[in-house]
Amino acid sequence: MRVERPHQAASAWDFWYNLMFADVFPEVNAWWFRDAWTGQVRFSPPAAQQDDATLMGYVQFNDDEGMLYTITEGDPIQVNVPMPLNFVQPVNFPLRVGLARHLLAMLNAEQLGVDLAFDRPFYLRSFVYRNELDAALPTTRQALTVSLPLPLTRLRNASDPSDLGEEVERMWALEGVDEPIRDAWCAAQGLQRPA
Repeated sequence: MRVERPHQAASAWDFWYNLMFADVFPEVNAWWFRDAWTGQVRFSPPAAQQDDATLMGYVQFNDDEGMLYTITEGDPIQVNVPMPLNFVQPVNFPLRVGLARHLLAMLNAEQLGVDLAFDRPFYLRSFVYRNELDAALPTTRQALTVSLPLPLTRLRNASDPSDLGEEVERMWALEGVDEPIRDAWCAAQGLQRPA
């Protein structure tokens, strides 16, 4: 069923980038981005180093086999978290961002005061409630920050949390995404920013 509604957007890019769809369809409380995956996620702690700058671990979705994630030192930190099997949707940036945020929060759970722990499952949903759209699809790279030690590889090498040293606020990005998430999300839909 296709539903059309009038709107004042100057272009398709403006309609999606400015999240006007939420105003045009006020009766829709939650949005999904080509799939509505909801399930159990379990991250292992970083267990290895690929090189001097990259931490590796595993993420498991429901009862599927674990898949490799990486966190690479840089400016910004690059986070590569796979999507659940059979649910890889290039436009589902909210799920990718949510997975990365949870992983990074686990690295800093004690300081953040959050109840997340490695090797303990938690539930995550890929649909986004109306009031969460801005946070799920940020418009600036500065919106994605985390407090972590310098260098990042100290997370794996420290035998005691006090060995980590001072944490600093660091920007992060999804690996391979060189623009703000909302821009990448619109481009993944085949939209072009108006000239």
